[in-house]
Order: sequence, then structure tokens, then C-alpha cells
Amino acid sequence: MGWVESGRAWGERATDWAYLAEPYARSANDALFDRTGVGPADRGMAQVVTELPDLDLTVRALAASGPSWPAIQNVGYDQFAETLLQAMRPLHVDGIGVRIVSEFGWIVGKVPAT
Repeated sequence: MGWVESGRAWGERATDWAYLAEPYARSANDALFDRTGVGPADRGMAQVVTELPDLDLTVRALAASGPSWPAIQNVGYDQFAETLLQAMRPLHVDGIGVRIVSEFGWIVGKVPAT
């Protein structure tokens, strides 16, 4: 995917991403940024918990992420949303909502000086 497509992917549902998904990635981003210094332990992992009150908001939040964009372009938003809704249904608890636990891993590399 080139820059133009990437821009479309992140921009098409930017508001949903900013309000529904991005806050849950904050802890992973903070951990990554804390460890970007040179030295030992520049590899890490952060666990992120996403909690949303219902399936509709869960679908909106996940559809707003860039990696969802190619699938949405391929099958259309309605089919994508219905498929995602069915996949998320087992994670829904009445009166509580949907809880998704994700692990983000990273490794920081440094290009040696020449």
C-alpha cells in the first residue's frame, strides 16, 4: 500500500479512530516511547485492554483502524461490519460490553554509523 492509499485508510474514519480506538492504544504507545533510548532492553511488549459498551461501537472502532481499510474496500463497509459483528459477538457480555485484550510487541533497531 502506498502513501496515498495509507492516507485514505487512516483518514476515512479518523473521528471514530480518535474517539473509539486510539485511547486504548495509548498505553502501548507510551511503553514504546519510553523504551526507544539506545541501550539494553530496547525490545518490549505492552498489553492493551479495549473495553467498549456494545457491539456497534466495537465494530466502528475496529473498522476505523488502517488495517481494516483494504477489507472494507474489497467487500464494502456493510459486509465487513456484519462479518466483524459476528466475530465479536462471543466477546460481548450483556450489561458489560466487549472486552478485547491485545498484546503489542516491538523491537527497536539502530543503523550503525558508517
